[in-house]
Amino acid sequence: MGEAPVSVVGPKHELVQRYLAIQNNTRPNPQRLIVLDGLWELESAVAAGLPLVALLLCPQRFRGNRASDVARKAEALADAVLSIGPKLADRLSDRDTSDGLAAIAVSRQWTLADLDVHDPALVLVLDGLEVLGNVGTAVRSAQASGAAAVVLTNRRVRLTHPRLIHASMAASLTMPMVEASVSELAGWLAGNGFQTVLADTDAATTYKAFGYGRRVAVVLGSERYGIHRDWRAVPAEAVSIPMAGGVDSLNVANAATILLFEIASRQRPGDFGEAGTSPNDARPLQV
Repeated sequence: MGEAPVSVVGPKHELVQRYLAIQNNTRPNPQRLIVLDGLWELESAVAAGLPLVALLLCPQRFRGNRASDVARKAEALADAVLSIGPKLADRLSDRDTSDGLAAIAVSRQWTLADLDVHDPALVLVLDGLEVLGNVGTAVRSAQASGAAAVVLTNRRVRLTHPRLIHASMAASLTMPMVEASVSELAGWLAGNGFQTVLADTDAATTYKAFGYGRRVAVVLGSERYGIHRDWRAVPAEAVSIPMAGGVDSLNVANAATILLFEIASRQRPGDFGEAGTSPNDARPLQV
């Protein structure tokens, strides 16, 4: 484990260069290391118990006692603890001014076999999304709605990208995120008794009129192309979100949020302060 930093290191230090390489994706990253920028991300990583390869601290940039407390806890998880100056701290941060806390961490790698699913269960499937901000926002909504996991099929984004972590408000550090092929996921869903629901603007059935079961996987497609044709071979039903004012589509992350909370409130009405529709009363999946 790391010890309290003594001397200030500069931009040419090996671990600083490693941080920048991960941040900018300029080197291979087989370990799927991630960079953490700021108090919120580091605090979330510490709470999740993620191993820290390096902790980079700039006490001159700390804001309040909370930063010092998080730094102290992070030191216990870090293999190396470095002190950096304010200018370098700002360079490592995506913000205008750093808050003096940065780290390299080992991200958790999930597989479908790792998922422990209980009733009721909700899984968000993101198929071919290309915008990091949309993926991050959808992951945060999945966590907030109580979803069990986020699965990415036809993946187009880097799961270790700093912008994805920022957009998820660090939810991606703790939410199980799995990459799978459509066929692999379809087999897992069928084997675990999931009802598969596709978000489709052309669907005749609205998301409010649909009957959701005790285990639901909701699939949303890419910003440009929608759901990949491979999903058309999977037993599933489609729902739409009615829109007014001449709008014919929603941002995919917004659509994910609407659907996630609708399904979650039906499955767990007590958590949302309403009577709702019991999953036991939902109509069976029609293929």
